[in-house]
Amino acid sequence: MTEEPEDVPELLSSLPDFVSAIPDEFTEYFMERSGMDCSDPRLVRLLSLASQRFIATALHDAMQIQARRLKQPAAQLKGAGHDIKDKRSTLTIEDLAQALQEHGVDVKRPPYYADAPGQPQAKK
Repeated sequence: MTEEPEDVPELLSSLPDFVSAIPDEFTEYFMERSGMDCSDPRLVRLLSLASQRFIATALHDAMQIQARRLKQPAAQLKGAGHDIKDKRSTLTIEDLAQALQEHGVDVKRPPYYADAPGQPQAKK
């Protein structure tokens, strides 16, 4: 039998006090949908914590991908005498899909989106 690391009991004892951004009911619902029956609320909370960490990491990676993508054209525009006034940025599905791909999740967009690549543009 393998031994527990020293910090596992401490982690399990702190889980009831932890408030996750993902509600326990949400995690329980998807656990039930995937066929997992769990009566231990600590396991539900631990799965919520792991899910929150995965989402935060994927979003951080997507933001880094977006920043690298936007950095190149912005430098070219500034050099050409253009002033970039709008400092806000929008995270695209392509940035998120690329970040999730690095974590082993394949994202495919349905073909019926109006702005899907390869689709004919609407006439004005």
